[in-house]
This record gives sequence, structure tokens and C-alpha cells, in this order.
Amino acid sequence: MDFFDQQDSARRASRWLVLWYLLAVLFVVACFDAAAALIHFAVTWGQALPLRAHLLVGGMVAGIILAVTARRVWQLSEGGPAVAAMLGAEDFAALARALWRASPPTRGDLAQWGGALPAFIEAERDLDPWPWLADCARLDALVAACEAAADATTERETLALLATEDPAALHLRLRPGVRMLASDWPIATLHDAHHGRAGDDGMAAVRVALAAGRDECVVVARDGWRARVSALEALDFAWMQALLRGASLADALQAAGGDFTFDTWLVQALQHGWLWRAERRPAETTT
Repeated sequence: MDFFDQQDSARRASRWLVLWYLLAVLFVVACFDAAAALIHFAVTWGQALPLRAHLLVGGMVAGIILAVTARRVWQLSEGGPAVAAMLGAEDFAALARALWRASPPTRGDLAQWGGALPAFIEAERDLDPWPWLADCARLDALVAACEAAADATTERETLALLATEDPAALHLRLRPGVRMLASDWPIATLHDAHHGRAGDDGMAAVRVALAAGRDECVVVARDGWRARVSALEALDFAWMQALLRGASLADALQAAGGDFTFDTWLVQALQHGWLWRAERRPAETTT
């Protein structure tokens, strides 16, 4: 079975799991409602439980179950939503259990657990047919870190420094949540396909990208309160990596190479919320 057959099988298994889950929720709600009706019958000497009370008990029980489930799904997805989508619910649950045994949580907040997932995937020989999974897990972790980062809005007024200051004395600071990743695999295409951003042609694009052996670079940045993953050209990636390292504007331009177009990148950075502000570098670090 190849990767795409595995994808189809995983989706079918996930649909059945969702159906069984919903049936189980209905059964639990019915049990609690029946218990409430019996208690009311005994306490009131034979009076039936009013319809409003039935609805209240059922709604409360279902709400609690769904809220707890949502919390657990959120905790698990922090460790790898794209990987979960690729493997399917059952296989990803098995992978999560194996990771739990090999690298148990060290903090009380389970949302902080899962950082060892990429290395764990790379060490799992059973996952060798899908060598891009580890980088997909790394990207998922960057998305989670981006969404947990401090808020910051672009300080456009500071960009006036670009027209007045020496590039060697300037630094462009990216927003706190910006994260970047370079991969030997088409991780941007894979991410879009498994998060519904590529539409019905998403998996077809993945097939083409994998067959071509395409590598991709990505930047992760907040769009509102959600993280957005965008593909980057190699020159743009080198430029932004230099900025993240704290390089001056001049050094970052040198790292990007002569074919890099600053004006084009600046428009993208402002549109996608990558850029935070321009600032003067301290005199002792000016290059």
C-alpha cells in the first residue's frame, strides 16, 4: 500500500471512528437522562421528569463530553495536526501512545508535550516510506509556537528609516511569532493539502511535487490569532533567516544574494504580517 492508498484508508477509518464516537455520546447522554428520570420519579412519588428537565440534562451532559473532547483534540493537535491527517486517527493515536511511552510529559500542561515527535518519527523505521512526516511534524510545532507567541502589530512609521539611514546601521525586526523552516520535501504543498487550503486538487499537487522531488521553504506568521503557512523562494528564505539572526540590513542583503528584490519582499511582508519594525542598531554592533 503506497502513501496515497494509506491516506484513503485512514480517511475511511476516521469516518467510522467519528460515527462510533457520536453513537457513544448519545448512549451516555441517554443513560444520564434515564438516571435523572428515575431519581425524579422516586423523589416525587411517581411524577414524570418534565421535558425541559430532559433537555437540560441531555444538553449539559453532551456539552461536557464535547468540551472535554475538544480540549483533548486541541492538546493532541498541538503535537502534529498535519501528521494526524496523513496517518489517520487510529495510526496517529498509536504513534502518540508510543511517543508517550518513549518521551513522557515533563510538565503539567499537556499542550507543551510533543516536542520530541519529529525526531521520534525519524527513528521509526515503519515510517520510512513517508520520509516527509518528520518535517511536517516540525512545521506543525512551528505553527503551535507561532500561535502562542506575543502579539505585535507592524510599526509602519519606523519604515521611514529605510530612506534616511545607512543600511549597515539598520535592522528589520520580524514579528515575534514568525517561524521558518527549510525542507527537502514539499512541506508547504503537503500542509495546504491537509488543511483544506488547496481544495480538491490538493493531493494531486502533492503527487506532482513528490514525483518532481521538490523541496520547499516556508514562513509561519500570525494572521489574526491563527498561524498561516506561506511558501518562500530560497532567496527570500535566506534574507529572512539573516534578519532572524539579527543581521544588519546590509548583511542580510548580502546573504540573500544579488537576485533578491527587496521591494517585492517588503510588499509581501506587509501583506502577510511578517514585518514588525525597522530600528537602528546599537553603535557597537554596527557593521
